[in-house]
Amino acid sequence: MLTPLKERLPHEILAVWSAAKRLAGGAIALVSFLLAAPSAQAFDPATDHTCVAYCGGGSAPSSGGGYVAPAPRGPSPAELARRRAHAAGIAANNRGAAAIRRKLTGGDISSRMREMLGNYKEAIKDFEEAARYLPNDANVHLNLANARGMVAQFEGRYADAVRYFEQALRYSPNNATVKENLRRAQVSLRNVPKMKKEDSILAAARDAEAANDWIANERYLRAAYKACTGYGCEAFIPRIHRAIGRQALIQKNWDAAIRELKQSKAWYVDQERKYGKAYGISYPDDIREMQKLIDVALAGKAHEEEAKKAEAQHKADEQRREQASNPNYPKPPPVYRNAKTPRDYPDLGYYTPAQHKAHDDNVMGNVWSKTGNWVNALLSYQRALDEDPDGPFSKVIKENLDIAMTHLGPQKPKTVPTSAAAAPAVPSPTPPQEKPKEIVQSNCTGWMTANGKTSRLCMDEQAHRYCEEQSGNSVSRVSCQ
Repeated sequence: MLTPLKERLPHEILAVWSAAKRLAGGAIALVSFLLAAPSAQAFDPATDHTCVAYCGGGSAPSSGGGYVAPAPRGPSPAELARRRAHAAGIAANNRGAAAIRRKLTGGDISSRMREMLGNYKEAIKDFEEAARYLPNDANVHLNLANARGMVAQFEGRYADAVRYFEQALRYSPNNATVKENLRRAQVSLRNVPKMKKEDSILAAARDAEAANDWIANERYLRAAYKACTGYGCEAFIPRIHRAIGRQALIQKNWDAAIRELKQSKAWYVDQERKYGKAYGISYPDDIREMQKLIDVALAGKAHEEEAKKAEAQHKADEQRREQASNPNYPKPPPVYRNAKTPRDYPDLGYYTPAQHKAHDDNVMGNVWSKTGNWVNALLSYQRALDEDPDGPFSKVIKENLDIAMTHLGPQKPKTVPTSAAAAPAVPSPTPPQEKPKEIVQSNCTGWMTANGKTSRLCMDEQAHRYCEEQSGNSVSRVSCQ
């Protein structure tokens, strides 16, 4: 925070104002004052005269008759002119002193500093007048040189300030206040390059603030704080907290925004508490801005908490509805599957290529079953079983195959003889052909025609599945592909 005041001198408290001016783009100024009164006194005609003789009383000589004391002889015209000039010089010096000591009335530190600068400029005119009347009075020239140094220091003309304070020391070599003023002016003069660097950083910080880039604004303010020299560098601290708080607002980090903005506001409030009554230091605009931003963060946090509460309430309502409809709560409700519906099984990473192919064929069989094409479904399941007859999910494939056979049931072959187009319109007198003799067991499905071929699926006594194909009047066992 700001360095506490060790002496109640203007140059200590004005450091706060100086830093504020630099943050706003102005020049820095550190000031103090010194006043000295001329050693000579003013001439008063009513009492200031020269006695010629016997002014202290006593009797006149005895001889020569009665004694008449001579009239007092007044000062010469030149002496009167000198004394009038002396009195005018003292009056002018007193006016200059009164101007510097004039009570400041501004409501904030900036207005008071403007008043103080104006008072010093007014005092310079009075001291210059006093110097014309009293050209040999060291105190008058001391006051004039010191006042000129103060104005130069105010305005950032540090080389001029050094010259004026050195001139003042010639009139009062051991004056501690003038020595301190000179030391500060010399430090400021040496730090001019650093101040220029700091001012360039502050210009970049102001540009970032105008662009609402608070990350860059914080970075530049920290660099300016690091490069700052002299008094009042702590005035950067609340601006850094402000930049962090503004960025947290953008990110909707409400807690961080509230914390940083409160720290910024607390700095300004603390400065007013310490120095406001004595020096009129106040930051009403900064405090109002911080409070407004704090209110925004608080409102955002409250809204977010309300949204969280509403979401939690919604989840609780959903949970209650699920509990009411699920007797197994908190376990998930049982999954019911129709026994006549084929099912899938997972395609695990450790499968062999044949098992992966079997999985794909089983999936294709399920696709055919959903469209009602149970013939192609059955053929897909049979291929899957041939590819993975003993795998971990071969039982599922067999169940799917049984379901497909159940849906097909006994059917007659839907074939048309190749000579049907040439057949006469009247029935042939020849006897009907005999049904082809089956050369396998009778536990087979009905004949099915697909892709121009009539086939059926059968099962032998050992429950091994195979396919039969009809070609003309003959039936032969074929591979189920």
